[in-house]
Amino acid sequence: MMDFNEARDAYVNARSEERMKIIKFLEQKGFEILKKNGGSGRANYKGSHMETPHNLRNWKWIEAQCGENYYFISLQVFEQDYKSKNRHILMDRLGVYKHMEYDPEAIFESMQITEIELPMTEEKLENLLTYLH
Repeated sequence: MMDFNEARDAYVNARSEERMKIIKFLEQKGFEILKKNGGSGRANYKGSHMETPHNLRNWKWIEAQCGENYYFISLQVFEQDYKSKNRHILMDRLGVYKHMEYDPEAIFESMQITEIELPMTEEKLENLLTYLH
């Protein structure tokens, strides 16, 4: 039986593989991938409110460009319930932010929540294009 750390590492690796599927697909469709080796949180993040580092490797995204448009594709997306106002992180649900200039604050405020969830299939990859154009 897998222990918790092994299960977490397997999940992080599976999300990395899904990220690479999306990258390969986008490259085949003419997108340029920016920071191809990036797109993942640091393993030893230490925020201002923490004494010990936290592993953010599970946080995944893709930055891409096609023509003059830049895209930030998140493999987890923020959502706020319109009734309760509770905030959620929808793990494994893709979010897309299309922009002309990079603005990290706008990414969180204006990201479109897609209907696409990991794992990716050919149909889901093709559906992603509808959010990017």
